[in-house]
Amino acid sequence: MIRRRLTKQLEIIKDYLWDMKECVLKIIEDSLIALESKDKSLAKKIINEDEKIIDDYQYDIEDLCGRIIATEHPVATELREILAIIKIISSLERIADHATKIVRVVLLLESDSGDFDFLNLYFKPLREMADTAKEMLSDIFDAYFDGDFTKILKIVKYDNIIDKLFSKQKSIVIEAMKKNPENLDYLLNILFLNSFLERVGDHVATIGELLYFIRIGEKVNLT
Repeated sequence: MIRRRLTKQLEIIKDYLWDMKECVLKIIEDSLIALESKDKSLAKKIINEDEKIIDDYQYDIEDLCGRIIATEHPVATELREILAIIKIISSLERIADHATKIVRVVLLLESDSGDFDFLNLYFKPLREMADTAKEMLSDIFDAYFDGDFTKILKIVKYDNIIDKLFSKQKSIVIEAMKKNPENLDYLLNILFLNSFLERVGDHVATIGELLYFIRIGEKVNLT
């Protein structure tokens, strides 16, 4: 009876975890839409509403995990999964936090000063980084819920694509700074955006490593 109750509670936690992941995917996409379309209303919504939703998910999942540990006495494999989930939701919250930083840049930019036109020159790599991170996050969760842990190993390697895009964009922007110091403020914003998305990729890779940890029982660096 106790084991059945624990299994049911773990399923509830996983359902919350899936929903939190879906919300994070939407925030990443919406942040890029806000950036691309110069939508400051959407940017404010992400900051004022969506960020709180993520915080609520994190609180609720942590609370459920804590209750299970305190009352259900999970065995080693179950405890490992619970502890990994607590770390995973922390990474999901940080991904959402970086997406929020992206839209804060949107609010700083002024369309009448040409900031957005300048940003458009560098937008494509940013979009590629975001799309790769979203695909990784979605596929990693699919693999976890399908029990295909081998697939996680392959997916996490895609973080190298984000790293290469990050490095290339960084080099281009730094070179532009040298040639056009009058555009320094604009270019710094590009560097910030580039860095935010690179960090998103790192956190997605960390989630993959944690989900793999659930199966093998030891921390590994898969990137």
